[in-house]
Amino acid sequence: MNVKKFIRSSRVLFLLSLPIFALSNYNLFTGHCQKINNTCKRATAICSGNSCKIKTAGHHPSGDKQPATKEQNPMKQFSKEELSKSPLQQKNNLDTNEMRADELFKHGSRKGSQGDYQGAVKDLTKSLFYHKDGNTYLKRALAYIMMDNYPSAIEDLNEAITMLPTSAKAYLTRGVCFYELKEFEKSNGDLDKSIELDHKNPLAFNYKAAIKYQEQDFKGAMENYSEIIKLIQTIYRHIQTGA
Repeated sequence: MNVKKFIRSSRVLFLLSLPIFALSNYNLFTGHCQKINNTCKRATAICSGNSCKIKTAGHHPSGDKQPATKEQNPMKQFSKEELSKSPLQQKNNLDTNEMRADELFKHGSRKGSQGDYQGAVKDLTKSLFYHKDGNTYLKRALAYIMMDNYPSAIEDLNEAITMLPTSAKAYLTRGVCFYELKEFEKSNGDLDKSIELDHKNPLAFNYKAAIKYQEQDFKGAMENYSEIIKLIQTIYRHIQTGA
């Protein structure tokens, strides 16, 4: 495969997929259509000529003087979105410690959604003091990621996975942390597990593509980008059919 052609194609596919990562439901998609079109135009302009550089996941090729900001980093977008979410379900019949833990969890989530990640970590740590919970460990890990503290995030994710062994989100998040620490074999294993549990998250395929790129396996990278495109096409079909 022509390397320049691969780089040009993969950059366009990656940038095209970014708006999809932050979607929490299909109804939000129409508001991003114009953003997708604008992104494609920017990608075409950036990739013209011989100066095109790939920016998959958190990877920045040497010599690239404009690394992705938190807003441009897909995992940071994902983490910020997840920090803003309420608990997955309301808990009933809580004892005193669990009630206190639940309140601190909500306070920490609110601070995280407002960008106060240190405050979020502080409240979530207090929450865990009163009650150990896998979702709280996962939430605190996301706050650590926003502060680029990947080792601490991994420690929390280890606990989260122990308590939530079928959480695709926990495996995905730990896989990204390993990627950022350049532990690609561990990253790939967690991403595979995440995809096994949830085949519909494009972010997992994006980071697997980035690992393949690091390994100079351009065919493997394009295969993963193809999976992202399939997921985007599925979203279009759901919108068009009103499903």
